[in-house]
Amino acid sequence: MAGFQNELIAALEGLPILGMRVFGKFIIAPAQCPAGQSNLSGKCGLLIGNVGGAMWTRFAKSQEYCDGQAHSMDRWTRRELLTLANSIEADVIFPFDRPYWPFQQFLSDATGMRQTPLGLYIHPEFGLWQGLRGALILPNVDSALLEEVDPLNRAEIHPCDTCAEKYC
Repeated sequence: MAGFQNELIAALEGLPILGMRVFGKFIIAPAQCPAGQSNLSGKCGLLIGNVGGAMWTRFAKSQEYCDGQAHSMDRWTRRELLTLANSIEADVIFPFDRPYWPFQQFLSDATGMRQTPLGLYIHPEFGLWQGLRGALILPNVDSALLEEVDPLNRAEIHPCDTCAEKYC
């Protein structure tokens, strides 16, 4: 198990080059599995996304961005995250694939973030400048072993809690 954890950490070190990061870990509940995906129930996932503008620099140089075809960011994300997943023999799911997975619930589970009254999720450091790109679903990993790869502190104070104006 320690060997896999070391491989995982090494693989995840490449995420910042892509402008991505691990948002946190979560366990897939049976009720969260779309039809035909119950084999992933109980598995540990690592939510992968981007914050800030670093991802754009990498994406703007990609073949997908330049080829003029539809869904360039989805195709680039798929290529990059499948490469990472294959390197550690993990599965990967995407928020843009059908049947849809509950990525917003995964975000809450992984980070403690919750919706604003307008239904948006606000990152404690980056505000609205975040995107969910996919989730690595790890093979038979005890989630306790993943503390080292779960760098985002859980959001204990929601931005709405400290907003005096309550414009929304």
